[in-house]
Amino acid sequence: ASETDAAPLLQKARGYADNLGVSFHVGSQCMNPSAFRDAMDLASRIIVKAGVIVDVVDVGGGFPSAYPGMAPPDLELYVNVIKSAFEGMPVAMNAKLWCEPGRAMVAESTSILARVELVKNGALHINDGSYGNLFDAAHCKWPFPVKAHRPDGVFEGGEQTFKLYGPTCDSLDAMEGPFTLPADIREGDYIEFGMLGAYGVAMQTRFNGFGETEDIAVQDQPWTSMYSGVEKRQPAAPRRTARKTSRRLKVVS
Repeated sequence: ASETDAAPLLQKARGYADNLGVSFHVGSQCMNPSAFRDAMDLASRIIVKAGVIVDVVDVGGGFPSAYPGMAPPDLELYVNVIKSAFEGMPVAMNAKLWCEPGRAMVAESTSILARVELVKNGALHINDGSYGNLFDAAHCKWPFPVKAHRPDGVFEGGEQTFKLYGPTCDSLDAMEGPFTLPADIREGDYIEFGMLGAYGVAMQTRFNGFGETEDIAVQDQPWTSMYSGVEKRQPAAPRRTARKTSRRLKVVS
């Protein structure tokens, strides 16, 4: 709802709701912690205008992860900004603060394996794409980290950048990248796409002939991490157990 419409909606909802909340979304992969303060200040103005008691404030998602070429501020800065802004909001004394840090929590957890079906004119045609596990690669044009795998040999020579195409007949099933891979990559090789724990598998559909995928659980370190220094700020014993990383490989067959 717009700022104009939100206040009367809160007033009307208060008459029916046992617990009344306000929520907003600052945008996915938000790189500026102050965006949360701006949104919370706006919510505060609406609450005052409505003259109601609010029981829940949901600051939504938008918490970022460290994709290639993106260096988000430390998540602690987001937490500090949100905590400070919440303390000044005109809400009930026992009001709850909610957040939805899905991407920041799980982006590092999953890789996708896709098979190269065709190499043509400097582009790779693969068996996954924008209607499968690579929605963000196509629609947001994010250059996810990639690594080539050859089941029966090794790669020779240098590297080059490629554009990727998915398996459907839709013109939107294209991923600009650029994705840097071995220059001699060929049909039958596999490409591992990292950092796809968020908006990867969850976006997959059966549209245009997509079939089943196989989940394989492995344990290793993520490609990159927002949490490289977390252990230093947490009690050592519990954190050693909690920080074990299980990275899922989604095999697209």
